[in-house]
Amino acid sequence: MAGMLIGTSEPTGNRVAGLGVYVVLPMWGGCGNAGALNKEPMMYSMTRRGSAAAMVAALALTATGVLTACSSEGSSDPSPSSSSSTQQEPTSGAQMIGPVMVEPGQTEVSATVGRTIVFNVADPEKELISTNNPEVLAVSPGGSDGSAVFNPGAEALAPGTATVTLTNSETGATQVVSVTITD
Repeated sequence: MAGMLIGTSEPTGNRVAGLGVYVVLPMWGGCGNAGALNKEPMMYSMTRRGSAAAMVAALALTATGVLTACSSEGSSDPSPSSSSSTQQEPTSGAQMIGPVMVEPGQTEVSATVGRTIVFNVADPEKELISTNNPEVLAVSPGGSDGSAVFNPGAEALAPGTATVTLTNSETGATQVVSVTITD
């Protein structure tokens, strides 16, 4: 016998006071045979408290074995599994696309309808932004909301061309960017 068996059936037909739970332990010998080898496992009846303790112990041993088996997975490699380290694509087929970035000194940019264009500037709160074609581009000023600073940007609304002008309110320096929007 390799473990312990916990059951509620009465193996001898005699009901013992209490819950009537019997535990078969892999121990040899009997109560009346001190030192004698009786090749039968010993059977003990338990009270309600004893059976609860035995159940808790059995569950703890089972949980420990399951957790040990799950955590090792037959590998001693401590690196994370490939499924957790790769980024999965959305199942609907749609992909998240980042904004189109315009760097200082850049004079042309292209984007598709629906994309966001962000103008990277030294001090977003001091840059004024405008467009000559608000039907193609909706511009938004840079600024701060107290916890974050945002660069000026634009949203591509329709196919066409537009000119965006960024003007520093302190120095008067300007950057002019030609924007082409396609479907």
